[in-house]
Amino acid sequence: MPVGQETESIVDSENSVATSMKVMFLHLQDNIVNFSAQSFIKTHETSLLYCIVGLCVLLFLGVLYTTWKIVKYRRQQQILARAAF
Repeated sequence: MPVGQETESIVDSENSVATSMKVMFLHLQDNIVNFSAQSFIKTHETSLLYCIVGLCVLLFLGVLYTTWKIVKYRRQQQILARAAF
């Protein structure tokens, strides 16, 4: 094989590798751009719903616990105030 043809084949193979890498990058970029919150919500709808319900339950239990502690503290203060007199 003459030197000129060998160089052309090397350049062609480098060009094809570069082209295929560019195509793969563009495909990946399209996937990232096309990713939206709506598609994520549609695919994970039930797990997101369970997560939101779980967080609401934890928030409710936290408020209930805090209220119980406040009421308990106030009752204790009333008892101590009555005992002081």
